[in-house]
Amino acid sequence: MNTVESKIDNKYLYLISQRLEYIELCAMEMRHIFGKTSNSNYHLTNDLIDISRSPFIKGKVTILYIEDSIETIEQKMIKDDLFYDNYKIHFEKFDIVPYKTRLESMRTLGFTITGNFSFIDPDVEFVITKIEGYWIFGKLDKNPNTWVQRRQKPYSYSHSLNVKVAKAVLNIAIGNNFDLKVIDPCCGIGTVVTEGRAAGIDITGYEINPLVKQHCNINLKHFGFEPDVSKTDMLETTKHFDVSILDLPYGHTSEISQEEQIALMRKTKEISDKSVIITMDDMSELMTSIGFKIIDQCKIKKSNSFTRYVTVCI
Repeated sequence: MNTVESKIDNKYLYLISQRLEYIELCAMEMRHIFGKTSNSNYHLTNDLIDISRSPFIKGKVTILYIEDSIETIEQKMIKDDLFYDNYKIHFEKFDIVPYKTRLESMRTLGFTITGNFSFIDPDVEFVITKIEGYWIFGKLDKNPNTWVQRRQKPYSYSHSLNVKVAKAVLNIAIGNNFDLKVIDPCCGIGTVVTEGRAAGIDITGYEINPLVKQHCNINLKHFGFEPDVSKTDMLETTKHFDVSILDLPYGHTSEISQEEQIALMRKTKEISDKSVIITMDDMSELMTSIGFKIIDQCKIKKSNSFTRYVTVCI
């Protein structure tokens, strides 16, 4: 990313956005999707991904031009004789660019495109930005964020993972391998299972509490997914999975001792090759003591009320 050639060769610019509490979770998700990120607010790459899978990618820019000046881009656009009807141009701020320069760049490139400009309901949207001294112009695809429609479900508990966290954790769990078999062995009301099904992931859910299991299956059916979560004690399963996502039950929301928590984590290690464990305390030392190798970790700090830890283990 430090050479002119590497910038010019990039095909896509991903626009990243997150609230303060999700900074670490977002960075972890990007690491597991892209391997690394250019910056906390954007990523330049040749990798093409489905942006709808991430709650933190607000858009993908398919790069048409990367040049050291707006004038050079203008000349290339004139040569290419671009035609788009009903289009709109946005400026994304990364490098510091004066307001007047931003307006001039939008005006210059906008007038270079043949077709009608539209402020309302455009058919095509473009982005102009400047990153590390280079001007970028490309076509914008916005994240449809259909997951927002699944925030309201028939049954919900205050301590459950929200949809945004569930989606990010799933991406962290599978990376880019959608062929993995995933288990959520303490799935509660099924947010992770629901988001896994929505993403096309082969995910199984267990829930030991019969009432919670019933509510989980009602939620799944509500969103059009098979209500097949079983009343299963994960400690008794003999099945094996590629990856487990364990939202560890905690003392203030359920009657569970640390010994029982340890037993759940041990079983998670036994039934899967990789584990993503969500806890209310930093249990790194305990995880290491029972044989896990920690390969990544982040915190989700919800104001001053509580902190969640997301730990990736093998």
